[in-house]
Amino acid sequence: MADPLFQHWFHGRINRTEAEEILARHGKKDGLFLLRESTASAGSYALSMCHNNKIIHYHIQRHSDGTVAIEDGKKFLGPVELIHHHHTCLDGLLSKLTDPCNRLPGVPPKTYSGANQEHIKDAAIAAMASMGIQDGDETTATLMRAKLECAIGSVLHKNQLWFHGVISRDEAERRLSVLGYQNGMFLIRERDSGYVLGLCHEGSVVHYLFDVDQQGRLSIKSGPKFDNLMLAVDHYAQREDGLLCKLKEPCNVELFEGRRRISVGARPPSVSDQEPRIVTGNRPPSRSFTETSPFASNPFLQGGTANVPDLLHGAAATAGASRGAAFDAIYDSVKMKKSSFYFNQFKDMQARKLRRENLKLERELGHGNFGSVLKGEYTKSNGEQIPVAVKKLKSEEMNNPHSEIMHEAEVMMKLDHPNIVRIIGICKDTTVMLVMELAPEGPLHKYLKKHKSLPMFKIFVIMLQVAEGMQYLENMQFVHRDLAARNILVVNEDFVKISDFGMSRAMGAGSDYYKAGKPGKWPLKWYAPECIYYRKFSSKSDVWSYGVTLWEATSYGKKPYEGLNGQVILEKIEAGYRLQCPENVPPNVYEVMRSCWEYREEKRPTFQFLAQQLADALMELKSTEEYQKQYLV
Repeated sequence: MADPLFQHWFHGRINRTEAEEILARHGKKDGLFLLRESTASAGSYALSMCHNNKIIHYHIQRHSDGTVAIEDGKKFLGPVELIHHHHTCLDGLLSKLTDPCNRLPGVPPKTYSGANQEHIKDAAIAAMASMGIQDGDETTATLMRAKLECAIGSVLHKNQLWFHGVISRDEAERRLSVLGYQNGMFLIRERDSGYVLGLCHEGSVVHYLFDVDQQGRLSIKSGPKFDNLMLAVDHYAQREDGLLCKLKEPCNVELFEGRRRISVGARPPSVSDQEPRIVTGNRPPSRSFTETSPFASNPFLQGGTANVPDLLHGAAATAGASRGAAFDAIYDSVKMKKSSFYFNQFKDMQARKLRRENLKLERELGHGNFGSVLKGEYTKSNGEQIPVAVKKLKSEEMNNPHSEIMHEAEVMMKLDHPNIVRIIGICKDTTVMLVMELAPEGPLHKYLKKHKSLPMFKIFVIMLQVAEGMQYLENMQFVHRDLAARNILVVNEDFVKISDFGMSRAMGAGSDYYKAGKPGKWPLKWYAPECIYYRKFSSKSDVWSYGVTLWEATSYGKKPYEGLNGQVILEKIEAGYRLQCPENVPPNVYEVMRSCWEYREEKRPTFQFLAQQLADALMELKSTEEYQKQYLV
């Protein structure tokens, strides 16, 4: 088997975008190609080639017998043999591989950040020696390289400047604070059930837990799975993919600990029924990142203190949450544009009564029985201008102490969660104006009707955010009573917020439900049977509504039970009928949906369980070959 390292058209561990940029610079003519290592799976490769002025990517999977193949294609000893075969034979490709796109002279194939191909080769030889394999020369290392790749990657992280071994959460935050909380600065520490990434963003530290599955693969909640930490760090240095920002500058462990050496050839831990734990070793002499590394050194920001928030699983999952949480922070995720919309920009404001001269009103966004909603802009005392939404009340609403809109203001002032529309304050002029966060893309059902090309996976992530927001309400002892796609507001295609708290109520102390005094204009299609029959509302009735909302979202904004009236719907539910599985929704997600519609409320899941179930479904989807090809190859 030939070693790809000696082929000029092998570019190493570059991602899809980098490959396309290289091929574009070389003219994108038919037959132009390069080979690269997969950035998602250790030991696998990707072929990037040109055809009809387009760039096509083929995933080259490493099989258990050590051979490689393009999906459903012929197997070869290695990727070099595969390339040589397709030089003369199409055999399923759109063009023959006739024109190699070579690396620049003197530029080696790219590998893990903080390492080079020589480090990999030396590690392979050392690993073979530790396993009792004699004559571990370069030829043998080449033949065994694919089998050793996962083992090598799972040990190499111990050499990296960002790996701090077993330290506490407080110590991790102390080390990052010493270096000034520089945006994108990070470290990874070891804990009993995996690893934790500590990432600096806007003067704070956010903690993301890497879980380890039975196959030894690592993942942040709802994120892609990686064979080792090296792959994970490289991935998150290239894209946010659910993090608050990309990984930029490693927090150098040698500033806090003496230099140590490790043996990279140690035998990797075996996967057992117990949760794996990798024992940390010592550390080699200091080594700088290369210029091609995404972690090229920057001057450290000095000093300063900052509030250090947690991002929690659900309850109090806000940038300013209490540090008394019993679990480390993890976040779902595809790439989320968490800028001004994510954090509470008005947390530093003491007064809820806003100055009229600081509020600028713009175009109308909509109107209802209470009045109208306008887009606006509020100028904070420091001069910062923030886009806002303004509910402008009718005069009769102003003088009605029982007004739903005034009740909404009272409720929303108590809530602070990234996936719930936050109220900024009240501004009085000729009328009362409720000033809130702006979600510029409007209601979810209307957004999805206009964006039917939005991938189903992104819809699942949006609905995971809704589940986490509702879990927060559940733990705050609030029932929403009007959860529906029309009341989910879209910030952007990756980020939503729950709105419309006019009908929400706080449950009394010692009670797990609220009983409405009298029926009104109720959204019966979203209501659980006990709401309609007994006017009884609880978090479990909100769960029923969540199931309907999930159905709406995965149906791209369709109306539930379209054409049926309330009485017919009730009869069908009593007879066991439930909304059917929308097209392209996998069975495990539909099972989550169906669990929300258990007739007996005590059989329905909590929002905490719902969020976990949906997150597990997302992780399962991300591990599929279809997702890997679409997002990660």
